[in-house]
Amino acid sequence: MRRIGIGVGIIMAFAAPFAYGQTGPSNFWSGPYAGVHLGYGGGQAEAREINGLRLYGADTSGGIAGFHLGWRKPVGDFVLGTEVEAGTLGQSGDTVRGDESGRVTLDAGLGAYASLSGLAGYQLTSDWLLFGRAGLTIAAVDTRVAQSCPSAACSLSPSAASPRDHAWGYLFGAGVEHRFADRWSGRLEYQFTDFRRELALPAEGPGWSLDKDLHALKLSLNRRF
Repeated sequence: MRRIGIGVGIIMAFAAPFAYGQTGPSNFWSGPYAGVHLGYGGGQAEAREINGLRLYGADTSGGIAGFHLGWRKPVGDFVLGTEVEAGTLGQSGDTVRGDESGRVTLDAGLGAYASLSGLAGYQLTSDWLLFGRAGLTIAAVDTRVAQSCPSAACSLSPSAASPRDHAWGYLFGAGVEHRFADRWSGRLEYQFTDFRRELALPAEGPGWSLDKDLHALKLSLNRRF
C-alpha cells in the first residue's frame, strides 16, 4: 500500500501546477488513438505452500515496453474510454532460503503481457488530462520453486514446480496526459498489477501457488487519429 500511495502521490504532484491553466473541454480527447510506452517496475513474488504454512518471497524488477490502442469520448469536462495494451513486463528475481530443516529456491519472472482496461479522466485544462484506469491483464509466467532436503534430519518434503504458462491479474492506474501538438500527447502513469497462479500439485510433497504484484511508472507517447 505504501508503494501505491507513493506512485499516486507522484502523479498528483506533477499535475497540480497545471490545474489552474486554460480551462474548458477539448475535442482532442475524443476518438481513437495509438501509442508506445516505456517504463520500469518492481514488486514482490510470493510462493505459498498449498494447504501449508510456508511462504517464500523474492523481489523482482525490470524494464517495461509495449504499445497500446484506445478510444475516448468527452462527457462535459470528463473523459471516458477504453484501452488495449500489449508488450513485455521484463520482471525477474530469485531467492534462496535454507537451514537445517531444508532448502527452498524461488525464481520468478513475468514476460509478455496483454491487458484491457476502462479509463475515466477529468480535463484539468484543454491540454491536460488527469485520469485513472481499472482492468484485467494476462502475462506469461516463468517461475520455479524447488524444495529439497540435504540431510536425514530434514523436515521438508521434496517438491518442485516450474511452469512456463500464464497468469491472470487485475490492474489499477493513475496518470496525467499532456497535449503538446495538434495530434500528439505524452503521459506519465503509475500502474499497480496483481497476478495469482497455482503452480503445481505434485504427486509427492506440497503444491505451490504464486502471488506476484507489480508497481510500475510508465512514460507514453500517443497519437490521436
